[in-house]
Order: sequence, then C-alpha cells, then structure tokens
Amino acid sequence: MIEEGLSTCKAKFQKLNNKVNVDGHKDWIGNLPNEIIQHILSLLPTKDAVKTSVLSRRWHSQWMFVRNLDFAEFPPNMNQKRKLFMDFVDRVIALRKPLDLNLFALVCEVFTDASRINSWVCAAVKHNVQHLLLVLDQIHLEPLELPHCLFTCDTLRKAFIVADILLNLPSSIHFSNLKLLTLQYVVFPGYESTQRLFSGLPVLEELTLDSCCWLNVEIVTIALPMLKKLDIKENLADQDNCQFFIIAENLNSFYYIGTLRNDYWIYNSVSLDWGLMGLCSTDDIGESSRLREVAQRAGRLLRGISCAKELLLTPYAFEVLTYSEYLCACMPVLYKVTYLGFLSPGTAINFGCRALAKFLEKLPCLELLVFQSVTFL
Repeated sequence: MIEEGLSTCKAKFQKLNNKVNVDGHKDWIGNLPNEIIQHILSLLPTKDAVKTSVLSRRWHSQWMFVRNLDFAEFPPNMNQKRKLFMDFVDRVIALRKPLDLNLFALVCEVFTDASRINSWVCAAVKHNVQHLLLVLDQIHLEPLELPHCLFTCDTLRKAFIVADILLNLPSSIHFSNLKLLTLQYVVFPGYESTQRLFSGLPVLEELTLDSCCWLNVEIVTIALPMLKKLDIKENLADQDNCQFFIIAENLNSFYYIGTLRNDYWIYNSVSLDWGLMGLCSTDDIGESSRLREVAQRAGRLLRGISCAKELLLTPYAFEVLTYSEYLCACMPVLYKVTYLGFLSPGTAINFGCRALAKFLEKLPCLELLVFQSVTFL
C-alpha cells in the first residue's frame, strides 16, 4: 500500500515536470526555496510529507525539516498495519532534524504500547512543542500515565488531551505559556493533585472540561486570573458530586451542559458577556429530593453568571428555575441581561402558570427574547 502510494506520487511529479519542460516553462516546483517547500510539507499529514522523499534527490530530506508532526491511526486495523504505523512513527521521530515543533498530533490506540507512546510525547516536549493533540483509545490493556516532563513544558501553548485515563499528576506542574487546555474523558485522581494542576496554569485563557470523571474529588477550586472562556460538559452517566469554586474575574464566556451532578459556585464574573446553562433532564431528577437539589444548584449557577449580557437556557433549565414559587422569588435579578434565548433541542418549552411572566420580571433590561419551540398550556 505504501509502495503504491509512493509510486503514484513520483509518477505525478515526473509527469508535471515533463509537461513543464516540453512547454518551455521554468520548473517552478523544483526551484522553490527550501523554506517554502518545508512550509508546504508542514501543512500535509506527516505520512504524505514523507512520501515526497521519492520525488527527487533534492526532495529526499525535505520532510525532515517539517515543524508539524501529524500521526493518525484509523481502524479497522490489523496487527500488521498497526506494526507499520508504530514503526513509521518511530522512524519519523528518529530521522527528523532536531528542530522545534509547532504541532505534535497523535490519534491512535494504546493497547500494550503505553511506554512507546510516552516516548513520542517526551520527544515532542524535548523539541519545544507548542501545540499538542493526543487522542488515545484502547487504554484498558495497559495503564497509561502521561510523562511527567509534559507538565513542566514551558513552550506549550495549546493542549488537547482526549483519553479515558486516570490523570496521575506529578508533584511539580507549571505551564508557563499554556493558553488553551481541553481535557476529555480523563479521570481526576484526588483533591491535592487536581488542585496542583489548576494552580499551575497562570496564563490560561480557555479551559474545556468535557465528560471528565470527578468521583475521586470532592472540592475543586479553579482560580485563573487570565481565564476568558470556560466550557464544562458533564458525563450524564456519571454519579459525581463535586463542588466547583470558580474565581475568574476576566471570564467572558461560560458554557455548561449537564444534569448538575456537581455543584458550581462562580465568583467575580463581572466581565461575563455570554452564558449558556444547558441543564438536561434524567430519570432520577423526577425524585423530589433530587429535584430540590438540582433546583438549588441551578439557582447558584444562575447567580454566578448573572452578570452576562447574553443568556441561553434549555427548556429543563427554565423548568427547574421556575418549578416553585419560592425558588422563582429567590432567583437573582439579572440586571445586565439584554438577550435571552431558549434552546429547545427536541423539547418544547411549557410557559404555563405564568412562569414566563415571573421569570421576565427578573430581567429589567431585556431587549431581545428568542424562542425555538414553545408550548402554551
């Protein structure tokens, strides 16, 4: 398969060169400066960049200067194909010139190769990687612990980690230049190590916590002075019960989707422009004790984002916030909200029993009200 791809690539290049020569035009591809060729190759998937080594003698080593490494293993994957993929990554990392990396992206299954994958991550850190993407699957056969050197990488600016792993964290964590962090499916191990992580992000501006597991953590404090955007999506199947204390005076965008298994306390969100409270319904919320808990947590969350200028709610969030006269009366006045939108993915909003009128009394500066789907009873 690889040999066929190389032959095809070489044939197309030679055909293009022959056409250029016959027409009497200059060989503009062959005469491009090395820097431009290497930049073009950096925009290709790494496997395609390496294929260009057969085009001519001059192109033989051009791919070794690329600053983006992009490896993706796609199923279905037989054992032989996996060995080719793993060996290919090893060879590229070994043969590439020792230049700083802009991007290291790895999408693959772990199986029993955790140590090998960690060595690739360490190589990226050694070469001052700025953007890191790890999407790892099939981890259950061998525990994967991300290398400790990753957590003190001074050059890292953006990191995306998508992996169902217990995030064992080292004693020293400091990302001095990390501006964006996305964690998906990771399991946080406990209070102290989790707190070390969120204390080691002094310049973080965007944080996404997507379907992470907080069962081992009772309290989390996220105090990030530079944070501008916070997205939290709960795993609806988890039974977490964690308290989040969020202190971010520069936060201007907050996005939440979940069932409020966790409790969110947001302080000093005076810069908030946009907030989404996407509360989803589950079977157990019908129980009176659970409904009261969700309503109280919804009220706290709403108070935390009450400085937002634009607010979006799902139908169930509206229902919970207005399910009792007492809670509706205790709801904070949202003085800054000028735009209110009701998102209704597959569910109509019931505005019976004067709930809407009572709700709108809390929004004295509202200018625009948007509905997707409404039911009046």
